[in-house]
Amino acid sequence: MGFITGEPLAHWHHRDSTDETVGNSIVVDAVHHRIDNLAIRDRYARQSMEGDGASGSSPKDGPTEPTELGLMLVSAEYYHRLEQRMKHQDAQITKLHEAMYDLHISVRQGLLQLRDTRAKIDHLEATVKPFFRTVAQHVKRIGRR
Repeated sequence: MGFITGEPLAHWHHRDSTDETVGNSIVVDAVHHRIDNLAIRDRYARQSMEGDGASGSSPKDGPTEPTELGLMLVSAEYYHRLEQRMKHQDAQITKLHEAMYDLHISVRQGLLQLRDTRAKIDHLEATVKPFFRTVAQHVKRIGRR
């Protein structure tokens, strides 16, 4: 496998269908494309490290790829992997943020209910306190007799 040189002869686009009859092979056969992609990157990286040039083609065959092509391809793959991990982490951070917001709302509602309950208890104590004073005074009077 290698690269096609020259002017593009067709407009290429993705058809993101998994239906084999209408989908691009890069979508329908993604596993094989991934394996081929890594094999190509590996081959060019090894050639770059050996110093043989990326493609081994001579000037009479047309322009050669830069000798660093393999390293550029490997760097691009690492960049792609890092980008995918960051997208995944962003999605996880978004979920975490939503969960924290839900927890915040839940705790806030609990605190508001607690405040309301405390206000009711304070009101009840204020209402009952005079009654208990009266009862205590009558008990003292009965006790004195």
